[in-house]
Amino acid sequence: MKKTAMALWLRMRPGRAGKENGPVMVEKAKVGRFLPAMALCLALALSLGACAPREYRPLTFEEQQDLEAYRQCKREATEMNPEWRGDTSYFPWRAYFDMCMRRMGVSDERMKHMRIWI
Repeated sequence: MKKTAMALWLRMRPGRAGKENGPVMVEKAKVGRFLPAMALCLALALSLGACAPREYRPLTFEEQQDLEAYRQCKREATEMNPEWRGDTSYFPWRAYFDMCMRRMGVSDERMKHMRIWI
């Protein structure tokens, strides 16, 4: 009974009209349409995952003060050195920025924690 059911199932499969033995061949046209669609779906899923909102803990009072000092010192250092083009290793800009941050009470350790120190 089992052998008969298996033989009938093999004959009735789509794409196997009358073929009882041999491997199932996949048409290239079907693979050609399937792979780009699968790649597109995968890219869409990854991009949606990357855009998912992240929850950050609220900043402490000290972190808020450090952030405001960073913004103010960056603004002042850029005003004092208008030839600065975004390179934070530019000596006059970095020297003024560091002096300003220390004047505002931000330690070197906090600057490293804020990823400002380069």
